[in-house]
Amino acid sequence: MNIKNTLLTILSVILLAACGGGGGGGGSATPNPTPTPAPTPAPETYSFEGNFYTTKSISSFNACIDLNFNMTCDSSDLQTSNYESNSQTNYNFTITTQNESVKNQINENVYFLVIELNKNTDDYLKLYHPGFRYSDLIGVSVNTNPFSTAFSDNYDWVQFPGFLYLDNSNEPFYAHHQEQVVDILDREIYRIRNTDGLEVNEFFSELSNNSCCLNEERANLFESYASHGSKLERRLVDDLLDIAQTEGANFFGVPTAGKTPTINTNVRPFKSSLRIFNSSTFPNDTTGIYVNLDKGDRFTLPFSAYINISYENFVNGWTGSFAMETYPGITEYLGDAYFSKREAECDINPGFTCRSTFSLQNLLTSTPYQREIFRVSSRTSNGNYDSFVDNYRLRNTGGEPDCANWEAAERSSISINYIEYKRIENAIDSFWDGQNCASGGNSGWVYQYAFKTYLDTKSQLSVSFGSENCCFDGYFVNMPYDIYQEAENIFNSSNSITGELDNYLNDISADLSILGDLVNRISNQNLFYYHFVRLVFYPYPWSNTRNELMIDTATGELGIYCDVNGERLLGYLGPTSQQIDEVIDLCVPYLTNGFNFGSEPIESYSPYIGGDTTTINNFSSYKFSHEYRIDYLRKH
Repeated sequence: MNIKNTLLTILSVILLAACGGGGGGGGSATPNPTPTPAPTPAPETYSFEGNFYTTKSISSFNACIDLNFNMTCDSSDLQTSNYESNSQTNYNFTITTQNESVKNQINENVYFLVIELNKNTDDYLKLYHPGFRYSDLIGVSVNTNPFSTAFSDNYDWVQFPGFLYLDNSNEPFYAHHQEQVVDILDREIYRIRNTDGLEVNEFFSELSNNSCCLNEERANLFESYASHGSKLERRLVDDLLDIAQTEGANFFGVPTAGKTPTINTNVRPFKSSLRIFNSSTFPNDTTGIYVNLDKGDRFTLPFSAYINISYENFVNGWTGSFAMETYPGITEYLGDAYFSKREAECDINPGFTCRSTFSLQNLLTSTPYQREIFRVSSRTSNGNYDSFVDNYRLRNTGGEPDCANWEAAERSSISINYIEYKRIENAIDSFWDGQNCASGGNSGWVYQYAFKTYLDTKSQLSVSFGSENCCFDGYFVNMPYDIYQEAENIFNSSNSITGELDNYLNDISADLSILGDLVNRISNQNLFYYHFVRLVFYPYPWSNTRNELMIDTATGELGIYCDVNGERLLGYLGPTSQQIDEVIDLCVPYLTNGFNFGSEPIESYSPYIGGDTTTINNFSSYKFSHEYRIDYLRKH
C-alpha cells in the first residue's frame, strides 16, 4: 500500500467533514469531489511446499533453499522456521517469497533444500534434498528424509574454489556448475533404477510407497547415521574455529584470530550407502560380499565431509579460505557415534579397538584420506583469480599416517568456451610428528600444470611438466624455493601474482599447441634427474576414462608412449625425432575436444569399506575432482 496516498486520502476526508460535508452557501457552485485512489494491490506471494520425515522430537526447525550453495541455512537463503505436523514422523512446511526475481531464480536453477533440526543441541540432524527445480525436472514431490540426504551430493569444488564464481548467475561457471550437479544426480538415479530396481517416483515417494525397500524401519536406522554426520559436522567446525582463533594461527603468515569467517559444510553418508537400504536382502550388501548380517549387527558406513571456512578481505583485498576434505568411517555403539578404523575386521560389528570418539585429532588417525587446503585468492579481473595454495594430504595406510605437502601459485580463468586453471607448485618434504603433518623443507620436485574444461562437451585436457631438480639447472632454475614466502611478499604490494611465479604461470597452457615446446623442454633437461611431460584427456564429465600421452626420462633416456583407455597404442624408448612425431600424430586425435568412446557405463560400488585402508574404494566426488587428477599427474 502506498503510504503517501493513504495519508492524503485520510486528510481529504477530515477536511471535507470539517467543512460540513456540503450544503448551499453564497450561491457558489459545489466543487466536484476528488476521487479516492484505488488501493495498491498487495504483492503476490509465491510458495514452495514440501514435507520431511524424522523420528526426532523437534525443539527447533529451519528449512531453507540454499541460494549460495554452502549446504547450510544462513541469512542469504530463503527460509522458514514454521512447520505443521501430519503425524508423529511426517511434517509439512512452506517457504514463501514475494520477490518475483527470487521465485524465477528458484524455478530455473537447482538449489538444494536444507533442513536443520535441533541445531546447537546434542540431538542435531541435518537433512538434504536436491530441491524444487530438480524435483520438477524428474516429476516428483519434495520429500526430505535420510534417503534424500545421502542422495543429495552437491559438487563442493574443494580444490578449484567454485564459491568464488557462484555469486554471479550470469557467468559461464554458474551454468557449468548447474550442469555438473544435475549430471551427478542423474547418474545416481540411473544407478538406483538399473542396479537396485527402484523407479524414480518410488525412490522419491512417501516411505513404504514403493515395491521394495524404503520403509520407516530402514529410514529410522539410516537417520541415526545421518544424525551422526550432523554431530560430526558440529564437532569439526567447533574444533577448527577454536584453532583459527588461537594466537599464532594463520594462512600464509596472516593471522586468523579476531576475523569472522563464513562457514560452508556438507557432512553425510556416501551415496553408495543407499545400496544396502535399497536392497531386498537388507541388511546384506547387494554385491554379495556380506551375506551373514542381521538387523542387530553394527556396521561401519563411509561418510564424506567437506568444510570450508572463508574470510572476505583477509589481507589487502585478498580472500582467505581453509578447506577440509575427508572420508571417515562412522559406526555406532549403544546409540553413540564413533569413528571406525578403515580395516576389514572393523566393517561389521566393529570391536572396541576399532572405535574412537569424535574429535579432529581422532579424525586424523582414523580416516583413510584427508586433505587440508589453505588458499588466499584475489580477483584480478572479471572471471579471473590469482591464488596461493598450501596443500596438505594425509593417508592412513594401516600404520603411521603418510603425509604430503605442496605449495603452489595458481591462476584460474573462465571464458564463454572453457574453464582453465594453471598452477606452479613445489613439493615439500612432510612427515607425521605424532599428532599432525609437519613440513620439512622443499623436496626438489616442482610441477607445472594446466587444466582446461571445455564447456561444450564438459571434457577436460590436463597438461603437466614435472622435474626432480628444482632450482639447480634446466627449465626450473629460477623457480622460487619458498612459494610461501613469495606469497607473503606479494600480498602487501599487489593484488595479483608477480615476478617469476607469474612467468611460469604464463608459460603453461592446456592446449595441444604447446606440445612442441614441451618436447624441447624435456629433451634439454639434465638426464641425471627424472622429468616427465604428461597430457591426459578425459572425454566424459565425472569419469576417469582417459587417454594419455607420456614423455619421460625414467630409464635415463627419453621415452614416449600413447595410451588410450588403458591400452598402449604405441611407444618408443630412445626415440628418434621421426618416432616422436609418429607417436604424437597418432595420439593427438585422442586428446582433442570432441573425441569420445560412445556411451559411458555408470559403475556401482559397495557401501562397505572392505578393508582397503590405502585408498577410497567407495564412490565419491573425490574420485572425479581436480585434486584426484592432480594426484594422478604427480605420479612419477
